[in-house]
Amino acid sequence: MNNLYNYIKKQYAIINILNALNEREQMKIKVRFYSYVKSRIGKNYIDLDISEGASIKIAINELCKVLGQNFKSMIINKEKGGYNFVFKLNSELVPHDRDDKILKDGDILSIFSPISGG
Repeated sequence: MNNLYNYIKKQYAIINILNALNEREQMKIKVRFYSYVKSRIGKNYIDLDISEGASIKIAINELCKVLGQNFKSMIINKEKGGYNFVFKLNSELVPHDRDDKILKDGDILSIFSPISGG
């Protein structure tokens, strides 16, 4: 009987830990779209609810869930790794290798086509 009690107690503790992880605070960021991305999506921006402490990479993954496979295949470069577009966080350009940058509530993540020309 004591073993059953200890087992149930451990299971209850695990459930409490999992619930705490799922109840992380949410924050809202604004994702703005420019040029080609804007024309493909048909929106100027989207408000995105994500977990507090999320990175740019996590935000992009959430966007892919919200906007679907077409957006995912447009934005993620499978051949080279990384992304096909340029990101700006608030007023700062973000290099592709810095997609681990942590977002804060109210941040504005902008996505636009890379500048090209000759």
